Amino acid sequence: MTWTVLVNPTAGPRRVRTDRLHRVLRDAQVSYVLEEPTTPDQMRNEILKAAEKGSGVALVGGDGTFNLAVDTIMGLDVTDRPLLAILPAGSGVDTIRTFAIPQTIEGAVAHLHGDNSYELDVVRLGNGRYMANVGQTGILAAAVGGATSLPRGVGSARYFLSFTALLPRFRPTEVTIETDRRTITGKALAVIVANGQFFGGGWNVAPKSTPMDGVVDLQIFDLTRRQVPALVAPIRKGLHLTHPAVRRTRTSTFHIETADPWPVEVDGEPMGSTPFEGSVIPAAVRLKI
Repeated sequence: MTWTVLVNPTAGPRRVRTDRLHRVLRDAQVSYVLEEPTTPDQMRNEILKAAEKGSGVALVGGDGTFNLAVDTIMGLDVTDRPLLAILPAGSGVDTIRTFAIPQTIEGAVAHLHGDNSYELDVVRLGNGRYMANVGQTGILAAAVGGATSLPRGVGSARYFLSFTALLPRFRPTEVTIETDRRTITGKALAVIVANGQFFGGGWNVAPKSTPMDGVVDLQIFDLTRRQVPALVAPIRKGLHLTHPAVRRTRTSTFHIETADPWPVEVDGEPMGSTPFEGSVIPAAVRLKI
């Protein structure tokens, strides 16, 4: 297969030099054409052109880049959607952590060979966009918004620094969550909706989630602010699910309302405010592993 390799111009501090990318691809004996779109619209156009040619699309970027690609190809018939791959750059590439794909260009390029791929679920959101990995509302989503004002050179630590600054003044609120089986109400500091396992630069927030089962892993964090610091390390390691303040369910649909407006974040990008709703579309895109 010939790959169309697309370099995201806004991928962040880990952006890969083009000469290095050519060298790694040639050394790995990958058949490819490399394009460097300069805007998101050009990126979408290149993805659609590759789909028309029947080429696989290797995305040089992070979770936001993969989300853009998913948004783009979901407008195509399922048989016309190209095979996708991620070559990590940017401040966070959590989507591929679920599949143990290396976080280096050299390691990820090696995965472009062979026939191994997975058909991944995606989540169609109420605003018409799509979610590939993890979405959330509450303090963690607010932290993503705050992180955008910090220097990109800080990398994925931006999210933790933003979260730490927000914690003393972010208040829990009442939430109402409709799932495919029941309604959940109560106070929360954050609600996470996970299709994949990792977010925030390697935090194992949903260790039991898989993007191939037709449901998302929905977690409600009914925490006081004083409880949060002790839960940080368990969340990083995926050991928080047994905590009494963490409620978890699995559902194919969700609708989240909050008494106070809460920010929403999807795949590392701010996406408005609550309500936050979506439904799972099984086996919607193919990812090269």
